Amino acid sequence: MDRLLEALAEIAASVRMRPAAGIFRLPIDRVFTMKGAGTVITGTVVSGSLKTGEKIECLPQGKTLRLRGLQVHNQVVKKIAAGQRAAINLADIEKEDIHRGDMLATPGSISPTLMLDVRVNLSERAPKPLAQRTRLRVHHGTKEVMARIVLLEGETLSPGESALCQLRLEAPLAAAAEDAFVLRTYSPMRVIGGGTIVDPHPPKRKKVAGADGVAQRESLPVNEVVLELLDVSGANGLEFKDIRARCGLSVEELRSCLDELQVEGQVHAGRRERWFGANAVKDIEVKVVQALAQFHRREPLRAFVPLNLVIGAAAPAVEQREGLRLALEALVRQGMVVSTGDRTRLAGHQPQWSGHFATAREKILAETLRSGLAVPSPAELAAKAGLKEKDCQRVLE
Repeated sequence: MDRLLEALAEIAASVRMRPAAGIFRLPIDRVFTMKGAGTVITGTVVSGSLKTGEKIECLPQGKTLRLRGLQVHNQVVKKIAAGQRAAINLADIEKEDIHRGDMLATPGSISPTLMLDVRVNLSERAPKPLAQRTRLRVHHGTKEVMARIVLLEGETLSPGESALCQLRLEAPLAAAAEDAFVLRTYSPMRVIGGGTIVDPHPPKRKKVAGADGVAQRESLPVNEVVLELLDVSGANGLEFKDIRARCGLSVEELRSCLDELQVEGQVHAGRRERWFGANAVKDIEVKVVQALAQFHRREPLRAFVPLNLVIGAAAPAVEQREGLRLALEALVRQGMVVSTGDRTRLAGHQPQWSGHFATAREKILAETLRSGLAVPSPAELAAKAGLKEKDCQRVLE
């Protein structure tokens, strides 16, 4: 018995403490109804804390719920935290609408996904190598989801080996990076291994070259993960709540991360908490300069370009308008662009009179002087000066 207690103490000492700070997450393992109370769920808090009076989101439904009460081991409490078994009395939801395997989390902190980039460790006791696109049972928290596995580092994974893979799920799962999971065979149901989530919201990867992107993400610090998300979003940028849902960070952690990146000049903050990578804003700047230069070549007589034409050329999607605003402000600060209201131009541009426009300008000036102060209409000028009416209109403008 003494040796058993020593072994248990050693194991307990090696267990990583659950983070009491950060986002709250609780995988539901039981749902029932109590007379006079309504819907009650139980589960183990895996991260963060929750107080009475706060709201909670049920995933993957995405429904925000009110709390009626909290209990730990049949004792009413005001707060529950990571590592505790808890019962939560929920309002605004019926027993039939919430299930074992659903996740309670801080509102807006986690976004359900249908794909996971993972590192899989296949057990030495697995009966056979794992083949490409094998259908498996994925156990995460208290939820079981069917999935196909895409091996990214070879056509098979032998027992006892580890590899980067992508799991393509058949039902949405509320998961975060670094979460653990267990794998079982479809039939007969047998545990064959497990692993760790690298990216809960990856792109669909090809098995030939997909491992490089996963390996890079696996070793990235959190600041680099956020920066990568913004770089991938490009000119659309991402709202603060969307970045948070993709990363699984608390409000304080993400705000600290973005503030640090902004000081370093790697990200830019737009209105309504939409964030952009510096590279994305720079790309829009290049498109703006190119669009203005092209318009000036095509319309050398116009001093300014209407802003809506610049928008159409450099930021056609509605989501890109805030990035365009940041790019224009940057170009104005750099002295490359002049912008007044809904008109803009390159700083070095001036209307250029050349070719038949220069000839038309001289004739119109001469005819205007002969006519006194009143400027003749384009049609009258065209008739008197022997010009095309549209050329007269353009010169007058």
